[in-house]
Amino acid sequence: MVPSPRLATAWTVRRAPFIKVVGVDVVRVTSAYAPTVLAVLRERGVPRGPVLTNVPRRAVEFVVAPGTADAWPALHLTVGVAGAVMRCPAPSVTSSSGLAPVAGRVWLTPPGPGTPDATDADHLAEAVTVALVRHTRTRARVERCHAEEAGR
Repeated sequence: MVPSPRLATAWTVRRAPFIKVVGVDVVRVTSAYAPTVLAVLRERGVPRGPVLTNVPRRAVEFVVAPGTADAWPALHLTVGVAGAVMRCPAPSVTSSSGLAPVAGRVWLTPPGPGTPDATDADHLAEAVTVALVRHTRTRARVERCHAEEAGR
């Protein structure tokens, strides 16, 4: 992707302009589950398309194929968005670059050469489901421990 002169200027002065996402959809996953979702995708060797941490929304945003938003299953604390408007920092603002987030946003997987256009939505839905199960099991273990301690 070659940025427009206006976009390139915004990125040069460390702005994250609002960009209408065209030709793809976005799935937002709450930050509470996102690390587990990312771990499951990594464990399974699923290539990731662009992934953006959005601190103001308390979400991680995955770029997915068009049509995903309409078919996205009703998974807890996730939402599929068609025609999203995203506030996008420069692709160089990544979690590993050492650069500070711009407008509360940083790329976990930046768009560009070597990055697929989108994360496979079926794999993403499976990873979210696994994350929800793992969190539910962890929460149940913690509650059992608290109950056992209270009973002592």
